[in-house]
Amino acid sequence: MKNSYNLTRLKEALFNHISISLYKNAYYYIAGSSLTSILNFVFWTSATKFYEPSEVGLWSAAFSAAIFLSNFSNLGLGLGLIRFLPNSGENGNNMINTCFTLSGLASFVIAIIFLIGTGFWSPALLVVCQKPLYFITFLIISLALTLNQVVQCVFMAERANKFLFFMNVIDKPICILSLFIFLLTFKSGFSILLSKCLGTFVSISVAIFAFIPIIRQKYHLFPTIKVDILTKIGSYTVGNYVSRIFLLMPSSLLPIMVVNTLGSEMNAYFYISWSLFTILTTVPISISNSLFAEGSNQETFLKANLIRSLKLFFILLLPTILVFLLIADKILLLFGHSYSNQGAGLLRIISVSIIPLGINYIYMAIVRVKKNISNAIKVSIVIAFLSFGLSYFFMLKFELIGIGIGWTLGQSIVAIPIARKIWHNDFYQEH
Repeated sequence: MKNSYNLTRLKEALFNHISISLYKNAYYYIAGSSLTSILNFVFWTSATKFYEPSEVGLWSAAFSAAIFLSNFSNLGLGLGLIRFLPNSGENGNNMINTCFTLSGLASFVIAIIFLIGTGFWSPALLVVCQKPLYFITFLIISLALTLNQVVQCVFMAERANKFLFFMNVIDKPICILSLFIFLLTFKSGFSILLSKCLGTFVSISVAIFAFIPIIRQKYHLFPTIKVDILTKIGSYTVGNYVSRIFLLMPSSLLPIMVVNTLGSEMNAYFYISWSLFTILTTVPISISNSLFAEGSNQETFLKANLIRSLKLFFILLLPTILVFLLIADKILLLFGHSYSNQGAGLLRIISVSIIPLGINYIYMAIVRVKKNISNAIKVSIVIAFLSFGLSYFFMLKFELIGIGIGWTLGQSIVAIPIARKIWHNDFYQEH
């Protein structure tokens, strides 16, 4: 009887825990991101078996460049959706389509500019411009990645993160399957970029034409630009756009920096370790996004949700960091001995950086809810310059391990004063 009673109490506790919206949506986001990380692990493991490190390094850098451009192309509109879509009423569908239209146009223009100036920005990626198929694929994946960011923000705004999970169920298996299919057609690592392109394009198509209409009645994709909507969200969107660009810039630029400085082979070792590190980043990103969405819907409970977010953050991450510290070399052996020898030290160091990185992300969620965009911009700029600048400085001295040292230092220098604000409650007084 006692065991039955304890089991009932446990079930009730779990139900009450999951019934809290912040936890439920955070877990959906973590589940989707974890699935992405696991399947990405399979994808990159397969790629390293089929292609030489130089090929993996080259085309992973091209994919990173497309991600970097998508961060510019979304124009900060996704964050505007999270903040304003919950209270937009019937005008919400026009708001979504306006964001899709503007970000799509920006993606095309920015990708063209990048490709035209590739010889200046990144000479190592000139191969992307050598064939029309390469060129067109890069344009498409840049567009797909841009729209993917906006789609995800729609689901977060509506607190419907289960659809993010469904998108990943569609996206990643297609990437893996198409990699094997394209392997028979293309003899170069271009299959990597093409597979990523196909998976992302299919998943966002399903999301736009099937998933969004489920949560937004009468929604239909239609190119439109509503000036009144842009006026409403304009200043908030522009500020967050600048903030987001700087916040995401270092991680997007690091592979390009490595391929141009250390070469494509070293970038393969870097990129695989960095991809494994992104498994850890799914937790703080998921929690901070859920906190942002909850705050946008119910700002009254912001402080309570902040405490919940921090508890969940440490409970989930501390054991995972320990695993990476202990067996990073064993994990990387799955990709080959060279990947383990070259990347284990880097992976161990950057796994520790997840603590300060998470604190910084949670802070960004709070200031976005409070519309304190000036603080968001300042913090993002400092993080960008410190983490990227120190990574480059230490890379020149210690190669890949130096990147880990610089990255961790950059995140930590910013996180320390933020953590003090949280501890002393100064954080809640900001306006």
